[in-house]
Amino acid sequence: MPKFYSFIEQLKIRVKKPLPGFEAQKIMMPEGRDTIVPKNYKKAAVLLLLYPFNNHPYFILIKRVNDNTPHSGQISLPGGQQEVMDTSLWQTAKRETAEEIGITINDEDMIGHLSPLYIPVSNFCVYPFIAYKKKMPNFLPNYDEVENIIQANYQNFFKPENIVKRKFLSNKKIIFAPAYYYKNYYIWGATAMILSEFYYISKNFN
Repeated sequence: MPKFYSFIEQLKIRVKKPLPGFEAQKIMMPEGRDTIVPKNYKKAAVLLLLYPFNNHPYFILIKRVNDNTPHSGQISLPGGQQEVMDTSLWQTAKRETAEEIGITINDEDMIGHLSPLYIPVSNFCVYPFIAYKKKMPNFLPNYDEVENIIQANYQNFFKPENIVKRKFLSNKKIIFAPAYYYKNYYIWGATAMILSEFYYISKNFN
C-alpha cells in the first residue's frame, strides 16, 4: 500500500484517464436496480475527501440522521442537491461538505471526479468529486443532518472479507445488495457503487 502522498499523486494521474464507469460501479449494485435514466432527473454532488493518518490514506463517510427521506439513516459521502446559487456541481460538493462536516474545500484541494451515477429511489444523478487535505481535518458535524462521522482507512475498508451481501429496506421494499461492512456499518447502494469505482482505479497503486 503506497504512502499517502504517493497515493495522491498516482490518483491525480489516474483520474485524467478514461474511467471504468458502470463496469466498476455494478460490482456493488443492488439486485433489480433500474439502470434507465429519465430525462427529468435532478442533479447532486458528493465529495470523497482523502486525508493522511499515520501517512496512510483515509476518507470520510457520514451517517445521515433519520429524517424520513429516501436516504434517511444511511451511510454516505458528504454531499447533496445542486442549488440555484451553485455555479457548478463542484461548488455543490464544496458547499455541502462545509455544511455537513464543517470542512472548507479549496479549488487546489481537488483531485478530479468519478463517473456520474443515477439513483432511482430519489431521482438524482449524483456527480462524485475527489479532493484531499494535507493533514487530518478538524471535523465539525452538523448534527441536524449528520449523526456520525466515520473515518475509513483505505487499506482496511476495501479488504475482500468486508464485502457482504444482505437484505436492505429501500422505498418500503426488501432488496438484496452487496455492501461494505466496516466499523459495524453497512455501506451499500449508490455510495458503495461510487466507492467501487474509486477502488477499481486505485487498487493497483504502488
